[in-house]
Amino acid sequence: MIDALNDTGIRRLVKLLDHPSIEVLMAALRVLMYIAGGDDSQTQLIIDNNALPSLLTLLSRPNKDIGRDACFIISNITAGAEEQIQAVIDSDIIPKVISLLKDDSSAMCKEAAWVVANCAYNGNSKQIKYLVNQGCIPPLFDLLMAMNGVDTKIVRIVLEALYSVSQVSTDGESHIKSIHDANKARSMIVEELQHHDHGKFVFFSF
Repeated sequence: MIDALNDTGIRRLVKLLDHPSIEVLMAALRVLMYIAGGDDSQTQLIIDNNALPSLLTLLSRPNKDIGRDACFIISNITAGAEEQIQAVIDSDIIPKVISLLKDDSSAMCKEAAWVVANCAYNGNSKQIKYLVNQGCIPPLFDLLMAMNGVDTKIVRIVLEALYSVSQVSTDGESHIKSIHDANKARSMIVEELQHHDHGKFVFFSF
C-alpha cells in the first residue's frame, strides 16, 4: 500500500501538512508516520517530497499532538541511512529537536530523545559532533535523571545516545569529556546500566 502511493500520493500528503483543518493535518501526519516506519527507500520518499521543512514548522505548533507526531516521523528518518540523517541536519531540524528535550510535555521529550538517539547511534562522527555542538548532552543528562524510575525504555535509549557520543573523539578526547567531567559522566552511565538489564550494553567498555 505504501509503494502504491508513489511520489504523487506522498507529495499530496506533504501538502496537506499545511491544511487549515487540524483533522486533515493529523490524518496526513498519521499516514506519513506509517510510511516513515517502512524501509529506507520508503522513508526516502518523504525526504524527496520536501516534507522536512513542513515537519520543522509543525514542531513549533502549540498543539502537542501535532508536534509529537511530527517528531515521530523525524525519528524514523534518523533511524535510517547516514544520508537521511544528513537531510534532517541540513533542514535545520536538530536545534529545535534538542530544545524539545526540555519540553514540559513528557511525550514530546520522549519523541525528541528518539530523534537525538537515532542520530547518535546511526550517524557518522561528523554528524555526532554536530549534535554535540548543538548542545545535546546537558538536556540528555537532565532527561536521563527525570526519567529514571519513570520510563525504563527512554532511559535505555538516552544511555545509548550518550554512549555513542562518548565513543567519538575530538583531539583525543570524547565529546562528553570536553563538555562534562568524564569520570562523573561515565560513572553515571555505569550506574544506570547496573539498574537496567539491556543486552546491548553488556559488552560496553569504559
